[in-house]
Amino acid sequence: MFEIEETVAIEQPVEAVWSFLMDETNEPLWQTTLAEVRRLTHEAMTTGSRVLEVRRFLGRRIETEWEMTECEPPRRSSITSIRAPFAWSGAYTLEPIEGGTQFTARLQGEPGGFFRVAEPVFARIARRELAGNLANLKDVLEAGVGVGLEVSASPQAAVGA
Repeated sequence: MFEIEETVAIEQPVEAVWSFLMDETNEPLWQTTLAEVRRLTHEAMTTGSRVLEVRRFLGRRIETEWEMTECEPPRRSSITSIRAPFAWSGAYTLEPIEGGTQFTARLQGEPGGFFRVAEPVFARIARRELAGNLANLKDVLEAGVGVGLEVSASPQAAVGA
């Protein structure tokens, strides 16, 4: 069994970070191994919502269906795998801090099959990936992507050229 936890400070309000995170179509903007994502339920993201993800990890295509098991806007959410190569669960926690939001992501899992044999390597790679993804999330949100701020496509556009 492995457990991973990473935290990042984001210079955006909790509500903006929450809103961005609760729109699964934003996930490919910051999660590097995510190839496809699709909500399987039609309601707004809440407890009971299900999502299908396809990732590329260690050279493999991994399809996972997960369900949101806890949703406490705008502070906490938890998910658990429904259909995946191994059982896992995760949680997001958002806390207001001076100048923005402290965002913590937790992941725990019990690898099976191929992943069980390679669990120590898998856990190290997953930890690095999570840290990188949180750095990406920080960059995307602080650039204003998905939080209602205009982001220019080029330096010339930013100065009105």
